[in-house]
Amino acid sequence: MNWSEVPPLVASLAAAAFVGAALALHPMRLMKEGFSRIDLDTVRAQILVAASGALMVLVVGDSVARAFGLVGIGSFIRFRTVMKSARETGVLFLLIGLGMACGLRQWPVAVVGTVFFYLLLFLIDLGGEREEKKKKEEPPMPLADEGLL
Repeated sequence: MNWSEVPPLVASLAAAAFVGAALALHPMRLMKEGFSRIDLDTVRAQILVAASGALMVLVVGDSVARAFGLVGIGSFIRFRTVMKSARETGVLFLLIGLGMACGLRQWPVAVVGTVFFYLLLFLIDLGGEREEKKKKEEPPMPLADEGLL
């Protein structure tokens, strides 16, 4: 990949993030759950995973060896690493792709991907402090086996 392909690269990543956000914040989901009850960490993770998927396709291309390497790395990290949140898992997946781009010397993908995801993380984390405060204030709901039924 060369630097002349940067605009389509940005368009692919932005389109994937938009699709992820559109589905994560689907109007029927908002009506059913109410915006205040939606887990924003899950929404952030869904947006990240959609955009990370686009990044992975750009990095892997038509290389079967890269695809198997990605699956191996992803499964090893996912099942051997304790993640605090879905967002962390999404970021980890994205970092694998950026690391692969650097290793393959796909500099335009690595640079544009880093800048794009830096801005995307900033945007999707804008409401993060509010969400964390809300979680601390709400008492945890008891589970069914704790005497609710």
